[in-house]
Amino acid sequence: MSKFSDQLSQAIKLSGKSKNQIIEESKINRSSFFQFLNGKRMPTKEYLAAILAALQLTPGEEEQLRKLYEIAEIGENIYESRVGCAECLDDLALLTGQNRRPIHEFVGEAVYSVSRAPILGENRVYQELCHLAQAEMLKPEPKIDLFLPRQPNDFLKYLKSFFQNKSNKKIRMRQIIQFSLNQEEKTKDILSFFNSLLFLMAVSGDSYEAYYYYSDSNLTDTIGALYPYCVMTSSGVMLVTARMDRALFSATDSILVACHAQFQEAISRAKPFIENIGGTEQTTVEHGVWDFWRSGYQYFIAPCFGGYLPDEVLRMYQTPTLAPLMERYVSHMRKEHRYVSFCTREGLLDFARTGILPEYSDQIVPVVSPKARALILKEMLYHPNPSKPIYLLDDSRVQASSEFIFFVAPKERIILQRRQMKGMKVYVFQENNLIHAFSDYFAYLEQSDLILPTRDLNDVLLAGIQIAEALEAEEKKS
Repeated sequence: MSKFSDQLSQAIKLSGKSKNQIIEESKINRSSFFQFLNGKRMPTKEYLAAILAALQLTPGEEEQLRKLYEIAEIGENIYESRVGCAECLDDLALLTGQNRRPIHEFVGEAVYSVSRAPILGENRVYQELCHLAQAEMLKPEPKIDLFLPRQPNDFLKYLKSFFQNKSNKKIRMRQIIQFSLNQEEKTKDILSFFNSLLFLMAVSGDSYEAYYYYSDSNLTDTIGALYPYCVMTSSGVMLVTARMDRALFSATDSILVACHAQFQEAISRAKPFIENIGGTEQTTVEHGVWDFWRSGYQYFIAPCFGGYLPDEVLRMYQTPTLAPLMERYVSHMRKEHRYVSFCTREGLLDFARTGILPEYSDQIVPVVSPKARALILKEMLYHPNPSKPIYLLDDSRVQASSEFIFFVAPKERIILQRRQMKGMKVYVFQENNLIHAFSDYFAYLEQSDLILPTRDLNDVLLAGIQIAEALEAEEKKS
């Protein structure tokens, strides 16, 4: 018996209907029905829908049964991985503009009353960690180094609030994280960490650094590791037990120098979780994301337009500066590698209204004219490229960012491109478990009911064409 079949049996009991009634109403073969109940066979999605219709469950009960059905089909680990990926993308959509508006500014200076002291009790450790971080925020250039348990904890949440509410100060934070060698734990922990990392990256710009390593050591059970964790600032250090219930604090210069040197050595032995590709917009574009991969998935409010630029549009942009770049870009995008775009209705219509190719600033790629917009959208509608499929997300159930363009190149890397910032930012992630998790999620997403039917996409494209042609007509009148 699976959890699904157990839950199905329980739901039938609570429904007040007999098994014979359910069989009759769902029109399912009697033998097959009892195989479903005994966990010997899984129903098809069509059979499941028929059973749910007959049961007349509450929304919560139906959702739980569907969840257990999916877990029974694909396994709990894959299910949890896909849920984790979806949460990361939903949260990323909510991070737009998170580094813009500080709430308060830290002023004054901190003075430590003692240079060294033991700290006892979980609450006291948390309190003193917060005081240490708060004191550092009073510095002109705050610096925080930390190595803490990978599980989310209250102190990390506290640090997030500092980053979110920071003034114009640049807060440099470096973090080392240990991931388990156990495959089941590893993917779950990495996705949880990645979600936290996305927030810190969004609110801090380039001042957050993350490093990682793998180990099967459980520091909680390693009784000889007295104070394995640490939090350091420019003026104080706290060494913390594995259970984070005891700590040692010091503000002595010689101890600070020694601890910072040891932390730097640890960083040199770990792997960077993020590679930040910055520089000028021109430099970033010239070394654009298409140089990194040949196939993969894009997740953003707007699709990738590169595979749908007709020659007539390209001729509109034959300027001496832009022509070589556009030729290179289009040449890459017209290759037969598979490039999948997930987008939203609003993203497509926004392109029709504004003519902005969202991958790049209008300082590099000019705003596309209404005439060219209509041509591009017609190309997408009437000549869909099987190697460049476009899927319309059901934005009532999933969200896509309007600021962060998310790319996954299976077996290669994840690329996060940030627009609407001075100087285009590109972040690269090469942790294999993270890449595998998102590759699996997007492959699943293509076939899921989170994608709207093709007719819905075509309706949006038609609406976009009408908007662009109306704007073109207005231009001609003026």
